[in-house]
Amino acid sequence: MFLLSYLIASLIRYIYNRISDYRLKKFLTSLPADADPVEVKIEIFGLGRYFGFHLERNSIPYPIDILMLFVDQYKVPLGELTNAYSKGVTDALKDKDIYMKYRQERISQIFGTPEKLKEG
Repeated sequence: MFLLSYLIASLIRYIYNRISDYRLKKFLTSLPADADPVEVKIEIFGLGRYFGFHLERNSIPYPIDILMLFVDQYKVPLGELTNAYSKGVTDALKDKDIYMKYRQERISQIFGTPEKLKEG
């Protein structure tokens, strides 16, 4: 039983690592080798927006490995990249909150509030 669990866990980790490597290569090839620092910051800002909008508030990763690759490749200071990433995350979280409030209001308009549902 232990051997089976170990094999399944190893297989899952292998697949995860392959997918992670593929996504990292795809992300790194999204910019040309001679990209302007502003373009790099825009990409990192977009990465922050993606994570901020699609992940839960308490599970947003801080991709230091990706940031360090961009620092080495494009010679952009780490502080500027972290600021761009953080700004993207906070903007996305604000937009997500607005979207969720709108969605909740729209659902309440269609189906009513929980208090009205209990009365009816």
